[in-house]
Amino acid sequence: MATARSTGCAMALSLYLAAGPVRAADWSDTDSVLLGGALVALTLDWGQTRTIAKNPELWHENNSMLGAHPSVGNVNKHFAVAMLGTIALSYVLPPSYRQLFLGGLILVETSFVIHNHGIGIHATF
Repeated sequence: MATARSTGCAMALSLYLAAGPVRAADWSDTDSVLLGGALVALTLDWGQTRTIAKNPELWHENNSMLGAHPSVGNVNKHFAVAMLGTIALSYVLPPSYRQLFLGGLILVETSFVIHNHGIGIHATF
C-alpha cells in the first residue's frame, strides 16, 4: 500500500515528467528553464503546505482557497491542479506572456517558500 509520502513523491515526479514533452511551436530553452523553476518552487510550497496541514496546532494556511487548516489530501489536490494548470497555461500562452507568467510565478512562490522557511516550516512529503 502506498504511503502519503510515496504518493506525493510519485505525483511530483509524474508532473515533472509530464512537463518534459510540452512543446509549443515557439517553445524555447528559456521557457523550459522557467517552467522547471516554477514547478520546483510550487513543489517546495506544496511540501511546506503539507507540513502546515500535518501540524494545525503550530501553523495555519494563509491561502483562502485551502482554508486555515486544510487536509493533506486537499493540499495534494490543490497543488496537483496548480502544477498541471501551470504546464497547460504555459503551453498555450504566447512566448512573451509565457515568460512573464512563469517568471512572476517563480517570484511569488519563492517569496512564500522563503517566508515559510523563515518561520520554521520545512517541506515534507
